[in-house]
Amino acid sequence: MIRQHLALITGALLSIHATAQSDQCTTAPLIGPGTYTADGPYTGAGATQPDANNADWYAYDPPTSGYITVHSCIDGSTDTRLNIHSGSCTNLVFIDQDDDGCPNGYPPGNSLLANIPVTPGITYYIEWDDRWSGQGFDWELIEHTCPAPVPPSMSVTDSTVTVDWPVLVPGATFLVELGPQGFTPGTGDLATGVVGVDGPPVTFTGLTTGTHYDVHLQLDCGNGDVSPDIGPWPVTTSGNPFVPNEDCGGAIPILCGQSIAGSTVDAMTDNVADCGTNISAPGVWFTFDGFEGGATLSTCNDADFDTKINVYSGSCGALVCEGGNDDHAGCDLTSELTVVTHANTAYYVLVQGYNGGTGDFTLTLTCNSCIIPLDVQVAAADTFAMLYWNSANTGTTFQVEFGPSGFTPGSGTIITGTTGVDGPPVQLTGLTPGADHDVYVLEDCGGGEVSPVVGPIPFSTSTDPAAANALCGNAQPINCGDQVTGDTGEGIVAPGPTCGAANITAPGLWYVFTGTGQDVTLSTCGQAAYDSKISVFSGPCNALVCEAGNDDGPGCTGNTSILTFFAASGVDHHVLVHGYNANTGTFTLSMSCAAPCADIPENDACATAEVILPQSIGNCIPTAGTNVCAYGSALPNPPCDPYANIIDVWYLFNSGPDPDHTIDLMSTGANGLNMAIYAACGTPTYIDCFMDVNAPVELSGLTLNTDYYLRVWNGGGTNAGGFTICDEAALITALPAQSYNRPHAWPVPAQERLFISGISPTCAGVEVYDPLGRPVLKRAVAPHNGICEVDISGLAAGSYLLLLPYDTGSSILRFVVE
Repeated sequence: MIRQHLALITGALLSIHATAQSDQCTTAPLIGPGTYTADGPYTGAGATQPDANNADWYAYDPPTSGYITVHSCIDGSTDTRLNIHSGSCTNLVFIDQDDDGCPNGYPPGNSLLANIPVTPGITYYIEWDDRWSGQGFDWELIEHTCPAPVPPSMSVTDSTVTVDWPVLVPGATFLVELGPQGFTPGTGDLATGVVGVDGPPVTFTGLTTGTHYDVHLQLDCGNGDVSPDIGPWPVTTSGNPFVPNEDCGGAIPILCGQSIAGSTVDAMTDNVADCGTNISAPGVWFTFDGFEGGATLSTCNDADFDTKINVYSGSCGALVCEGGNDDHAGCDLTSELTVVTHANTAYYVLVQGYNGGTGDFTLTLTCNSCIIPLDVQVAAADTFAMLYWNSANTGTTFQVEFGPSGFTPGSGTIITGTTGVDGPPVQLTGLTPGADHDVYVLEDCGGGEVSPVVGPIPFSTSTDPAAANALCGNAQPINCGDQVTGDTGEGIVAPGPTCGAANITAPGLWYVFTGTGQDVTLSTCGQAAYDSKISVFSGPCNALVCEAGNDDGPGCTGNTSILTFFAASGVDHHVLVHGYNANTGTFTLSMSCAAPCADIPENDACATAEVILPQSIGNCIPTAGTNVCAYGSALPNPPCDPYANIIDVWYLFNSGPDPDHTIDLMSTGANGLNMAIYAACGTPTYIDCFMDVNAPVELSGLTLNTDYYLRVWNGGGTNAGGFTICDEAALITALPAQSYNRPHAWPVPAQERLFISGISPTCAGVEVYDPLGRPVLKRAVAPHNGICEVDISGLAAGSYLLLLPYDTGSSILRFVVE
């Protein structure tokens, strides 16, 4: 890629036309390319959209095939909304809509629809409605045959800007120019190269911290065919010139055993993902190199404000959460966190505050090859307590010492054993009821390598005895048709994974049964005197695996619980009845069994998500789905629906070359539908969610060519039912014919046959791939008079990639099947 100072190729400015608009589609004036002044959609009641009343209308007849771009970006003041249609005024075909798509977004709220494919003989109708304003404004219509690389997505550090955009024309030349805000194109820093080879993305380096820049970008499709420049697109580098480690990119290195004084007083709040504890105040960054062992980061009793620590791995542009802490035991309102690290890995540490708090601190990094016991917890009864922790070491022994509160280490009761065999958990016995105690724990890795000691960890015993089934290992048997009673006030808090909505925060009682290959329903629905939860696990008590969980069952009074799941034959299942927050009380647990539903959806689990192909806007053929017979998910509930029953099915789509997608989810029988988006499946990475979906959902800023998972759910039961789902994106479906020799596919969209021109006589065949890169069709072809015909009747509706292999290379086209 060549980077140099050159002027971007720009077209001549068009003068403003005074052509009058119409308030009705039927009298819309016929216009051509140019810049226009609209008097504003304030009268006539001619709007097509249900949330608007009036509209200004124009008509356009394209002289040649190509694209049009319509925008009010040149106005800069009036909040507009734009709709484009084809067809006739009595039978309009909606193509696309935009609200605030111009580079400056909202405010002012100007509109942009780029790269609308047009065909001679079809009239296109441009509608500016009064959804937000009836005032006048300036706007522009541009004809072009080389598609504009918009919208760009930009990521920044304190010294770099990375510009990405949809790959519309592989092999074209891109021109991206960056300069200070308000610069004159041709005076900035230009990056140019071949699309698909040198970019996207393109990164500009050596920039100034916290500075505003503008970006212009265009494509040159050859022979003087250049896309329009819709910019400038504004962008600001991150960082604070007053705080050198304000951002991740400026993180200060810290070494093992080192303590560094710092301050968050002049810092700003960081726009990074929550990690262990939420981002709630300005922070500063540090970094260290990983090693095989445990790294402890601490501001413990060494700060003048309420601190938080977040630790990430990866890179500043793609941080991966490792852990976080707010208030550590024994540290008052300051923080301490241990994370397991690995060699040849960079780690980034954010020191911030609680609820906007800032101040001065000292951060200390302690490194140990024998990793400290992690996530230590104590669950106490009357005369005994259970000590839990997670071990990141292998082949170690442990030592636990406990005694009355304030005892001197060495004078207490000591328990030793082999980690993973004798504990965790470890039972502390012989305790005094209603008394305060301390406990310490360490691990011995051998060869003189001993972990730091964790403790003293204070805990208090109760005066009331615990039930026999307060421990997982003493779980009470339950069988199909049984009803058992209990009181979780006689239980203890048992750490375990979060199943569905049932995170463990309160004492509980345990039950066990062996699956018989049936659906099992467990219920406290209307049968508990408190806000209950139910969790179901497989696996041994020291390695529980979620199978199902419920907090508030549908139709269950008093926030009681009910769930149904498939219990595999011969598998032991442990059931924990517990409560919301710290709630305890009496309950009756019922267990019933039935044959599994015959029509369980194939996409009932994330791992078997159904693939949906992105389709062009206005041409989406939906996929039918249902959550009837789906099971409740064992995965944690999404944050937008934290307590409800989640009866879900899953879909997978790939963002492809466009960062903006629209998901259209419509009920055909389901009563109320919700949707969440995730970035991974094995350990789902939550992104966003949407409740009571009754309109298309706009997803913007997606990472290009990346798989995303959609979780669709409601509460099940009588609310379960059918729906349709569709993914639309602004796909460039084919390249218009050019005066130079380049492959071209048509019609757009295609149905039974696809025609291709510009193919080399040595081309032996074509290969078709779906947007995930999977081959779906291969055909041998031979050009006839320069045109090939391909039978695509076996392809489902959607977007595809067409690979044309040559003796000396290949060419790729995108096409859409209707």
